[in-house]
Amino acid sequence: MKCEDIKKQLSDYVAGRLDPSAEKRVKSHLYGCRACQAEMQQLQTAWEALGRLPEEEPSPAMRQRFYAMLEKEKAGARAKHRVPWRQRLEGAIGLLWPQRPTIQFALSLVFLAAGVVIGTFVQQRIHRNGEMTMLRQEVRDMRQMISVSLMNQSSPSERLRGVSFSTQVEQPTESLLSAMLSTLNSDPNVNVRLAAVDAMILFVDQPGMRDALVESLSKQTSPLVQIAIMDLLVQIKERRALVALRKLIHDQNIDQTVRLRAQESIKELI
Repeated sequence: MKCEDIKKQLSDYVAGRLDPSAEKRVKSHLYGCRACQAEMQQLQTAWEALGRLPEEEPSPAMRQRFYAMLEKEKAGARAKHRVPWRQRLEGAIGLLWPQRPTIQFALSLVFLAAGVVIGTFVQQRIHRNGEMTMLRQEVRDMRQMISVSLMNQSSPSERLRGVSFSTQVEQPTESLLSAMLSTLNSDPNVNVRLAAVDAMILFVDQPGMRDALVESLSKQTSPLVQIAIMDLLVQIKERRALVALRKLIHDQNIDQTVRLRAQESIKELI
């Protein structure tokens, strides 16, 4: 089998959903294909990470708020669609409405049927829109949970993946931001901390993150990480970092390269 055909089945293979014959073919291909082996291992790692995530159920209050919001949207949509029809009919109904009772009855049935069709269509649209909104939120929550979970793993490569995964989150929660700061300040691996600095560019406008980034400058022990943070502070033009930078310059134990970069950063920020 070709690699393209195998890759389409890897997710089912990792999840154990293939029938015995298909599973045997995939195993045979993986035995001699390193590229597919690597992709399978990545899927296996992600699958195991998902398995370690805690199961979270929506609270009853969340469900009630959702249905209350849905009913409000339904009412708004009905009002939006009915008002224009009412305004148009009020001006013409006196001229167009027939005087014969049988025709009046027939037209009433037509209008009733049209109202049912329109109302059903509107409700279906609202329901689909609500489902899409919930699905997007679930995807965002899943990305954040995976990112936080990976950043708490013992393997540096897994923590690097967690930092990289965080860059795909559009609306970070407090737990994700806290995990990012913890990784930036406390991770024992310099490469993971450098990756966290690079990812922080996406989160600097979140509440409190700029101050936390300035504070992190004095907590770092690696010159590489200190210089990376200074470059980021200059890039976002954070002038509140001037005090921390001046402290670094007067620190007798600071690396000379860091001292020179701090002096350059001060000139760029003033």
